Amino acid sequence: MKTTNKNTGYVLLKASTSSEWDFCDFAIIRITEEWKFEQMKRLVTITGLKGDPDLLSMNYYDTSATFYQIGETPLLIDDILCENEWTFVILEKDEEENFCLPESKLDYYTLVIRPDSTAFYKAYGKYTDEEFRTKSFPIMQLLINDNTSP
Repeated sequence: MKTTNKNTGYVLLKASTSSEWDFCDFAIIRITEEWKFEQMKRLVTITGLKGDPDLLSMNYYDTSATFYQIGETPLLIDDILCENEWTFVILEKDEEENFCLPESKLDYYTLVIRPDSTAFYKAYGKYTDEEFRTKSFPIMQLLINDNTSP
């Protein structure tokens, strides 16, 4: 896995869980053209409601993020991200298949978008209701083709 300043279609984010027994260290978001189109529509909707002081966020069902734990392979997420909470990455062929999933079967994937255009993903353990959550990211930067990561 290599970092880049260009939009590669994959974003690596720090992630965590509320679980006392399961682990989650990072997530990868797949950025497709369809994903970008949906996020633009969602941003238009929430931007139109920006003047509502009681609006905290809008939640959308979205399974574009996959949560992982470091597992036995010493993938040093902090070394990859440095001081950042997210970055675009280039994945080697089939590299993602070698990442370890949390032990919990995850369900109810949600993309939470705030009025300031920041967002984060969350999911819940299907049988435990424990929360798995990414760090926040500026959604507009993921929509622009020639953007730079933080």
